[in-house]
Amino acid sequence: MRVDYPTLSKTLHALTDGETDSVALMATVACEVHHADDRFDWTGFYRVTAPELLKIGPYQGVRGLVLAGKPVVMEDRPAASVYWRAFAIATINPKSVAGYLAAFSQFVQPDVPIWDQMIVIVPTALTLTAASYTGFTALGAGLG
Repeated sequence: MRVDYPTLSKTLHALTDGETDSVALMATVACEVHHADDRFDWTGFYRVTAPELLKIGPYQGVRGLVLAGKPVVMEDRPAASVYWRAFAIATINPKSVAGYLAAFSQFVQPDVPIWDQMIVIVPTALTLTAASYTGFTALGAGLG
């Protein structure tokens, strides 16, 4: 089904006019977008509910029901540990290797087994990714 964006926009404006609750607004938009476009199996949103805590919409599933009555426990972590954890997750992201494989596909040799090539590609991709993230971090720290 093709989405009628002008109608969707009018509907959203009518449904959200005057509403100030952010969760109600997000839920309304997610619901209307979901029903306006049949290409989606799931439509929702994420929201930050506490430092370092990202939750999915108002529906949390079974885990959300179990944790609903419990207060969020915040651990004292130094900023460096948060940085290193994020850095490690970003650096070892398998999409990085796939991206570099796509970008440098002219170097892939069909007559050589792929795992032999991965021995070179993976460390190269990890090194380039780490250098890139380090550079962006340094730039961000320098800009303050």
